[in-house]
Amino acid sequence: MIMGLNDSVGNDFVGPKSPWWVQLGQLIANPIGFLTDCGARYGDRFTLRILGPKSPPLVFLSNPDEIGAVFGPLASSLEFGKVTQVFLPLVGSQSLIMQQGDRHQRQRQLLMPAFHRESLLRQGELICSLTRDQMVNWKPGDRINIRQEMSQISLRVILEVVFGLAPGVRYEALRSRLEKLLDQITDPLYSVQFFLPPLQQNLGAWSPWGRYQLQMAEIDQLIYAEINDRRSELDSLEERTDILSMLMLAKDTEGNAMPDVELRDQLRFS
Repeated sequence: MIMGLNDSVGNDFVGPKSPWWVQLGQLIANPIGFLTDCGARYGDRFTLRILGPKSPPLVFLSNPDEIGAVFGPLASSLEFGKVTQVFLPLVGSQSLIMQQGDRHQRQRQLLMPAFHRESLLRQGELICSLTRDQMVNWKPGDRINIRQEMSQISLRVILEVVFGLAPGVRYEALRSRLEKLLDQITDPLYSVQFFLPPLQQNLGAWSPWGRYQLQMAEIDQLIYAEINDRRSELDSLEERTDILSMLMLAKDTEGNAMPDVELRDQLRFS
């Protein structure tokens, strides 16, 4: 996981000394290889500067105990906002990862029912079933494109575990759009625009950012349509086990449910 620290704290950590743009290029071009190499060189905790020359370092953690502390006793003293701004165009401003302080705590409480032990067990069983379905045609000796296979499993998890969709017109419409977008954002040339805000210029459908925003608008339209349909059957939501239904039933301490835009942002790329 990653988190932001101010410069005085960040100097206590080790990491590459190369210029920020070199580090960013390495991360975009080969994220797994670059982070694995950094872990091997610097250990479970290291810093990178990938958000520009004036931005503070980002601390990358892989030790489970330290990650637990980040989300627990240390949460109020850490700066998540500087990190999560990179993900803002993908997840939306109402997503949990974009929140700080009291609002972060409120959203965590609303999300908890979807991650209770029984819910996680049911979701885990469905994910295992979807994985077995994807593997059914694998044979010993076959050459498997594991990235493609994992991408297909991830898509089905999003559609069936998160959204609770059954195969049909909306399922296929959302699947095709998410599949295309996920392929694009893993491309180094395409993904660089998320790290460099000056590139986020909507110059129409022919521009990269313009195409991205059109794609997200289509995805949002499908998500809102599903939320609207689900609201018309609120009485039956308690019988469902998908994350969308559980989030729609959740209420904060004042009895307020999530508005549509907050539901959408919690579901984007869950």
